[in-house]
Amino acid sequence: MYLSLLAALLTTQSLITQSLTPKSPTHQPLTTQSLTAQPPTHQPLTTQSLAGYLLFAFASAPVYHNISLGQINCLVLLLSMLYLYFGKKKPALAGLLLAAAIWIKIYPVLLLLPALLSREGRATFLFCMAGTALILVITLPWVPLHLYVDFAKKMADLSRYTSAHIINQSVTAFGIRGSIPFQRSFQWPNIYLVPGWLKITNYLIMAVVLVTTMAKAASDRPIVWGAIILAAGALFSPLGWGHAFVFCLPLLMISLERIERSIPRRPLNYALFFVTALLFLIPVHNHPAFLDQWPALIQNIYYSRFLCITLLLIFFALHPSTAKEMQPQRITGK
Repeated sequence: MYLSLLAALLTTQSLITQSLTPKSPTHQPLTTQSLTAQPPTHQPLTTQSLAGYLLFAFASAPVYHNISLGQINCLVLLLSMLYLYFGKKKPALAGLLLAAAIWIKIYPVLLLLPALLSREGRATFLFCMAGTALILVITLPWVPLHLYVDFAKKMADLSRYTSAHIINQSVTAFGIRGSIPFQRSFQWPNIYLVPGWLKITNYLIMAVVLVTTMAKAASDRPIVWGAIILAAGALFSPLGWGHAFVFCLPLLMISLERIERSIPRRPLNYALFFVTALLFLIPVHNHPAFLDQWPALIQNIYYSRFLCITLLLIFFALHPSTAKEMQPQRITGK
């Protein structure tokens, strides 16, 4: 688990570094403008920055939950990040890696949506389908096909319910906790039938996030749209447990790196950087007694901190004013 997590985080850092490295112009004529143009605003990450973000990710609460519970999400995260890394270089390998990730956990299936928008992506999509079929055939002696059918039926049944417990960090759980006496949020398992209005709200927010992200996928780097889509699985599942938010680490890492770069121009972003990092270090089951006296809405926001931070970072990544800053600058001349 530790090795898969380390490899996933290193792959994430490699993608972040690539997204910040300006592309050198080819066959560029030498002109006065090109000689006097400003240098790129985004410089390669330093060794200290790389080490700092890796250590932060290792110390984060989602990683703690995965290690303490023995979850396999770290391996799924690794396969998903390798899919993004090899997507354009080796579509066959990327498709097979994503097929393995989806077979283990369903969340990465959302990464196939932007793949349909480009020729290279559609090739990856076909290899993913072929890889899925291959996995089904290879595992048939141990996992007969009827188990997949049973699993699909159980997933459909489970989607009708959610838990209001504070370890559930999903949009659905936030809505349920806001509609019941808040002290029930500390009871286990605390299962509720998801009302129709909450389902519609959840799917509407998910649709807006996915459509907006897919619209940017053609022009943005894979780490940006891939990180958002990976985070969406934990956000919009009715049962988005704290350990599932390990899929938000790529988005968190790239967002913190970009917030840090913006601090010289926007000093107030230092507070955003500090609060975001701090809250992601606190395990989801943390229950400070003094908060029991606070209004239910404030408690709900605090106990849904993974959800609130991730939605904020998605907005930060998709907002036009910040999206322009996230793109590497190029030296050009006329």
